[in-house]
Amino acid sequence: MSPQNENLLIRVATAVVLIPLVLALIWAGGWPLTLLVAAAAGGCAYEMGAITLRSSPVSTRVLAVIAAAGIPLLFAPFSPLLTAEELLGCLVGLVILFWVVNLFCLGEDLSSVPGRVGLSMFAVLYCGAMLAPLLLLREEPAGFWWLILVLAVTFLSDTGAYAAGRAIGRRKLAPRVSPSKTWEGFAGGMVAGSGGAVAVVAVSSVLTLDGVSPLPICLPGAAVGGLVVAAFGAAGDLCESVLKRAFDVKDSGRVIPGHGGVLDRVDALLFTIPVVWLWSLVSG
Repeated sequence: MSPQNENLLIRVATAVVLIPLVLALIWAGGWPLTLLVAAAAGGCAYEMGAITLRSSPVSTRVLAVIAAAGIPLLFAPFSPLLTAEELLGCLVGLVILFWVVNLFCLGEDLSSVPGRVGLSMFAVLYCGAMLAPLLLLREEPAGFWWLILVLAVTFLSDTGAYAAGRAIGRRKLAPRVSPSKTWEGFAGGMVAGSGGAVAVVAVSSVLTLDGVSPLPICLPGAAVGGLVVAAFGAAGDLCESVLKRAFDVKDSGRVIPGHGGVLDRVDALLFTIPVVWLWSLVSG
């Protein structure tokens, strides 16, 4: 078996194991889902630190992981949501805390301290704040279906882009960032994402689940919304590629067999989850 086919087999086997587990946690909601999101946020922040803060004190990286994992806990079910003033207070306190920690670990190069603080805060917001809206989505009357929609559009568009790119890809999308991505692949991903959104909306309207409302979206609206979400997913993928290129890293980690790191798997979701959350608010 060639290395490429062996890697594909590992990817499929990992997906077969993880997908039912994730779906079970989405259905359960509540604290099981909250802990999953917090773990994912912490894992992403850990990998971000390994990429961008390699020369920083361990305390800075540990604090970033704890803070990123803590953000989803602020939106945990069964606990009151924070007011805007309380959220602002948390962010201000976090900035001060990162500065204080770095002041005690100045090192020899003082010019690196502001960069460490900035990259630490970026890791927290990028990995923690971008995943937290998933918990708000789950608390919607159609929350289960909203989460299925965001996952379906994100992963179908990724698969569609890969398939179309391999089959007919010719023109490079962003050669400096990701040489393998093409405009044809991007178009294939958009079509697959739009189709995925339509399929989820259609299924939600005919499949009755206890305590779950159907998605309040018409099929044409689902098609257009799926295109928008798929486009943001592609942008999220490219943004992580920029990060890895800038720091000369191939994968963010190796924690998921055949898939790389946690950040490699959720890079598109970091963009699509907030977009679908806003979509749910607009849909009422």
